[in-house]
Amino acid sequence: MKKHPNTIALHDLMREYNLKGPDVARILNRALKTVHCWRAESPSHIGDTMLELLKLKLAAQAKAKE
Repeated sequence: MKKHPNTIALHDLMREYNLKGPDVARILNRALKTVHCWRAESPSHIGDTMLELLKLKLAAQAKAKE
């Protein structure tokens, strides 16, 4: 099964920022089970809005650390 582009983007962000599932769940205020579904090769994937929100929050956190 081919991975959805948003799933690939989520994995890339998690690798880039050294995040685990619980980190993503906390940042986006979602259940860990939801994040597991987004990461799995299933019909469920992270939506465009949630992916964009994650990117924005990670960028803001990185900027705050500078």
